[in-house]
Amino acid sequence: MSDSRPWLTVVLVVVLLFQAVSALAGGIALLADPSGRLLRMPLALLARTPFQDYFAPGVMLVTVLGLAPLLVAFGLWRRPVWRAAARLNPWRRYHWAWSGAVLVGIALLVWIGVQIMLIGYVSRLQPLYGLIGALIIRLALTPPLKRWYARA
Repeated sequence: MSDSRPWLTVVLVVVLLFQAVSALAGGIALLADPSGRLLRMPLALLARTPFQDYFAPGVMLVTVLGLAPLLVAFGLWRRPVWRAAARLNPWRRYHWAWSGAVLVGIALLVWIGVQIMLIGYVSRLQPLYGLIGALIIRLALTPPLKRWYARA
């Protein structure tokens, strides 16, 4: 394992923090007003979904796409050894935060894909966040980051 943090770690952490802050902002707004009016999102968009209002999507945004990337960014930066996180790690050859970054990228791509399937293309933000999900995965898969987060 190298002694100096790869510069791509900084890029990945910044992208994850951007994702976290934007998801927390949107999710909290949906929780504060599940009718969607606060974000100018009509309930009619939910007609083909299992949701009657935006409360459940707000919870998912806050937890999966907001708090999780925040936790992962912290883990990538500090590389703490947390047994509980390590037990949940699907790729045990790597630090849990590296695996978390890949999973956050996948979750974001799934979120956008399901959103487009269910409500259609409604905003230029959808492809942007799809690209952010892909970027998170791509950054995590770069050789310097894979080496840095490989477990000894």
